[in-house]
This record gives sequence, C-alpha cells and structure tokens, in this order.
Amino acid sequence: QNTVLSAVRGVPVRVRSRERERDPRPPRRPGIKRRQERATRRLRGFGSMSAMAEQNRQQDDLLDGISQQLGGLHERAKQIHTESTLHVPLMEDLDVDVETTNEALKMETMHAEGIRKSSGVCWLYVTVIVLFGVMVMLIVLGLN
Repeated sequence: QNTVLSAVRGVPVRVRSRERERDPRPPRRPGIKRRQERATRRLRGFGSMSAMAEQNRQQDDLLDGISQQLGGLHERAKQIHTESTLHVPLMEDLDVDVETTNEALKMETMHAEGIRKSSGVCWLYVTVIVLFGVMVMLIVLGLN
C-alpha cells in the first residue's frame, strides 16, 4: 500500500513515489556527513582535551570582558538618556525666549526706521553748514 517498513529502523514509512519503494530507508538530510567531518577535524586540531579546555577558558575570559564592557556602555547610555530628557525642557524654554527676543528686535527695528524717516536730517546738514560758515567768518575777522 502506501506504507513500507523501513529496513533500518522497522518504522513504517509513507511511500510517495516508485523510487521510494525500491529504497525504503528514510532520506538523509544533505550536509550532515560534511558537518560531522568538520566537527571531527576541529576536535583533532585541538590535540588534547586540555588544549580544548584552555581555549574554552580563554573564550570565557573574553566573553566576561565583553560582558563588563557592555554593562558599562549600558550605564553610559542610561546617563545620556537621563541628561537628554533633562535638557529637553531647557531647550524648549530657550526656543521660546529666542522667539520673543526676535520679535522684540523686529519691533525696535521698525520703530527706529520710522523715527529715521519722520525726522528729516536735512536741517541737521543745513545747521552744520551754517555753523561752519560762522566759524570761518569769525576766524577771518579775528585775524584782521
């Protein structure tokens, strides 16, 4: 029917094609053998269990160092967050003050411009010229 007893395990296996009927063993996942061979080569490369234990100890030391550094970094990040949340209201107040000052400067500029236009400076120039003429006349009369 649709099931065949596996020759290796004696477990019923569903048959999906005719090829499966010829080979009732369950399919192997690709790459398992390669992974096993790589793991075996790695273990052989250690030479002994003491070398592997030494390498594990070194890795543990390095991981402990990284963990401590990350803890310090986490504390600094929390301090930066606290400082930034404290500075936000100050920056908002500063922004309001700058806007107020900007508006006041614009108003004073318009006021000064209006005064400059309303007060003619022509009479000042005429007065300076008349006084200069009087001074020259007094100097000339004083030398005679």
